[in-house]
Amino acid sequence: MLVICTCFVILSLVITAWCTYDVAGRSWVKMKRYQANMKEMDRKQAKRSGSRHRNWRQRLTSCE
Repeated sequence: MLVICTCFVILSLVITAWCTYDVAGRSWVKMKRYQANMKEMDRKQAKRSGSRHRNWRQRLTSCE
């Protein structure tokens, strides 16, 4: 009887720890994806803001 109770307690502790890790791991992955997405958006915004050289068509329309 004692062995069964001990196994049940250990099993419930393992399941609790696994669920806690899984939820925390899921939010950590979401946070990392969000940070990577924000970096990518900043990079795209920098390209769009005119930091790169414009081609002749863009120069032509800005002169008109």
